[in-house]
Amino acid sequence: MSNSVSFPVSDTLNVLDGYTIYQTEKWHKAVVLYTYENSDPTDPEIAIYLWHNRDGDWNRKQKYSIRTVEGWVEDKEVIEQLLNVFKDEQVSDEFTGSNTEFPVSDYYNVFIGKTIFKTDRWWKAGVVIDSKGDYETTEIVLYVWQLLDNEWRVRQKYPVRRPSDWEDDLEAISPFLDRLTSGENDDSTEDADDNTSPTTDAKDDRKKLQEAMERRHLTRELSNTN
Repeated sequence: MSNSVSFPVSDTLNVLDGYTIYQTEKWHKAVVLYTYENSDPTDPEIAIYLWHNRDGDWNRKQKYSIRTVEGWVEDKEVIEQLLNVFKDEQVSDEFTGSNTEFPVSDYYNVFIGKTIFKTDRWWKAGVVIDSKGDYETTEIVLYVWQLLDNEWRVRQKYPVRRPSDWEDDLEAISPFLDRLTSGENDDSTEDADDNTSPTTDAKDDRKKLQEAMERRHLTRELSNTN
């Protein structure tokens, strides 16, 4: 078991375990299993962190969080479908493309992408970036955006630049997955009241479904910003 000294995470987190994927003088990538202060120690979260060492201080550059097993399975399915672009294989027709479909930076060009879930406040999607400005590239990015002041803003960003990087991350994550809680009951809805109108019932069901998707995918860090 590791401790927080090994991983430069926030002081508000209690590190339960972790694994360094790689570390150099300037960069440190790791999987961390953690809970929040005063939270249930049997209900942890997983995150892949990337830190950069600048003048002796490790600064967080990226964080991809996994809240539940079900959320992870949905993310993994989309990422692995998108990985087909590295093999010059056709990606399913259900994927869409262009920056008009996804709120990415104007500097990037989206080749294809797929929404994992979207609510009135949150949007999670995997996209393939095929250029950054004049520079051609192939890069998969998993985004989480939050709607603030009528604008979708990036809250998390997880890039996969090579299939081998994804394989390394999978290997690092796998031992910790059985310590996550299940979110399989989150999308259940209560029976509607007999006096509830069909319109109200449909709105309530939609709200419950959105809340269930947020609980499945959003960590406490993100949920608390609502």
